[in-house]
Amino acid sequence: MKTLKKVLLSKYFVIPVIGFLLGFLWVAFVHLGYFHQILESLQTLPWYAHILLGVLAIFIVILVHELGHLILLVIMGFKIKAIYVLMLVLVKNKKWQFKFFWRFTKMLGGVVIPIIDNITDDTSLMDAKKRLAKGVSAGPLASLIYCVILNILLITAILVNIPAMVAWMFVLTVVTIFMTVLVFAASFASMPGLYGDFILKDKLKNDDIFGIYYLSLEKTDNDAQNYYFWTKMVPILENNGFMESSETKGILLNYLQRLVFEKYIGCAAINKRLDQLNFIQGNKEEILVLNYHLMYYYVDTDQLSKAKIIFDKLKQAQYNVKPEVSLYWQKVTDHYFNLSDETIFLSDIKNYYPQSISWIFSPIDVDHDIPAPINNEKWYNKINNNEE
Repeated sequence: MKTLKKVLLSKYFVIPVIGFLLGFLWVAFVHLGYFHQILESLQTLPWYAHILLGVLAIFIVILVHELGHLILLVIMGFKIKAIYVLMLVLVKNKKWQFKFFWRFTKMLGGVVIPIIDNITDDTSLMDAKKRLAKGVSAGPLASLIYCVILNILLITAILVNIPAMVAWMFVLTVVTIFMTVLVFAASFASMPGLYGDFILKDKLKNDDIFGIYYLSLEKTDNDAQNYYFWTKMVPILENNGFMESSETKGILLNYLQRLVFEKYIGCAAINKRLDQLNFIQGNKEEILVLNYHLMYYYVDTDQLSKAKIIFDKLKQAQYNVKPEVSLYWQKVTDHYFNLSDETIFLSDIKNYYPQSISWIFSPIDVDHDIPAPINNEKWYNKINNNEE
């Protein structure tokens, strides 16, 4: 069964199947004389009906894909936090809510957000990764099955010569084939913070560091889970370069956040390497956020001269980030260092932009703690009076 599923989801199977379906349509249109039959059937619908059917087809393709994820994730034992389909969002905050999220329409897709919980040892970690990988792979499989079913229905409509059904099924099928190609192309792609289905499945199965990084992103009140991930992050940072990959950078950020804001007891070997960093070079978003947290760490450990270097360089450095991200971290810093009271700004979910993809989660009640301002007179004087 696993081998069959792997074959069905591989590009060596999907691409030939889609090619066959397109070839069938071409043969049916031109060589078997169905071209005129389909044209005549399409003329039975008003022009705006074609547009509406096209939009409906896009919506159904995305809905089927996300339902594939959702159903198997639920079967695998995950609770669901939210499901997005274009601009429609069903989210569970205190209770289930239905929302319109027009901004998400530009993604031309959807997402299912499961709740990752009860990971407290190596066994539950491996189990969660396996179950999540299965849920991730279900979306493309659902899309492929739906595409094949529509083609069968179109063939049936053509053979029995029902004009209205031919017109409906032709529009739905053509748009669905196009969208299915896009779905599979997106499944093999990724961008910072977002992963295509096949990319995510492969990383969960084969990359242990990624698994720790990805699953530890879930904020939870489960102290046992939080501590377990801490025990996994520390050896990763001890045995790997901080800047080695996006995953190690993400784990380093998590480590710094826990040290500074949650007062975890750090690892001496890691902290010694942190003390030698001073300032991290680069212009990416992850580097900007890491430099802010490195500065917080230096202030927290009374290394004020190093913190002042970062403080000054952050004012001058140019980063390839969205203005909302840069502004968010400036406000957090001003509030944390007691330079200004930014409680109102930071309490507004619309301003919650720790990273560029944070807007995606705005329909969800995100638990974002506002750091309590520190009262460090030496640091306050240093940044206000330029004391060395």
